Amino acid sequence: KTNRTLQIIHETPGKDDVLPLAAACLFNKKPDQLDQQDSFIADSICNGFFHICHEALNSATTTAPASSNADGVPVISKVMVPRAAVASSMTSLSFEQRDFIYFLRDLRDNVARDYGEHLALCIARALQRNFSGSTAVEFADGVAHRFCEGMRVRHPELADEVEQYLKSLGDCTVDSIKHCLNYRPPDDADPNTSSVRNLMIIDPTSSGSAVDLMLQLGILPATARVVHVDAFERDYEDSARVEVVADIKQAMAHGETVVLLNSMSIQGSFYDVFNR
Repeated sequence: KTNRTLQIIHETPGKDDVLPLAAACLFNKKPDQLDQQDSFIADSICNGFFHICHEALNSATTTAPASSNADGVPVISKVMVPRAAVASSMTSLSFEQRDFIYFLRDLRDNVARDYGEHLALCIARALQRNFSGSTAVEFADGVAHRFCEGMRVRHPELADEVEQYLKSLGDCTVDSIKHCLNYRPPDDADPNTSSVRNLMIIDPTSSGSAVDLMLQLGILPATARVVHVDAFERDYEDSARVEVVADIKQAMAHGETVVLLNSMSIQGSFYDVFNR
């Protein structure tokens, strides 16, 4: 054999990497083509993301207690903590360039071009949607605070507005679910550049009560079709699974909301749909 595996390692992005992304996603321009206002906005957003990443990396380094040398001079040294020891503390702070790209796409799709308060509100919502995943307190005191601190270096007024909106918006869990369910891309939209993302909801109950709760709260429309797969003995037959797949594809063709339960056995039938 002459073929070999090629491993590509993507290192932590630097500012020179993320600024072109911000300029292209938000304004469809290169960084040197932005006017002063757009440049301040793109640069402040990049600083916010860069601040989150570096705070997570710096949490892996701690300062050892001061000691003295033979001459009695205090010595302060840095001690590297093993990665495994800080993994849990970095969980809520570790984000990748992919998260930043979806953040930019979300901001691009929702921002009003007259800026002002509309822009700050859109940044706050995009930040909640793409950099959350922790408790509301951890998000507010950790990710959101660090992002705004990074923005404040380049655009203090905008950072203050974003911080105020984040405080007023509160927990965004329900809004994020509704946003995902209600998102309808234009017919000519490219799925590869869309801002829509998967949203994982962890149901700690064994009865699947999360679906009933979302129906009661109006998060799911009353017309949503809930499909139980492998619920009865007949459901394991090929003919039954074919019927279920046909019903689901028909509902999707009409734009209906479909909730699949225990659908692992038929997910391969939707490969062409979920991987457009």
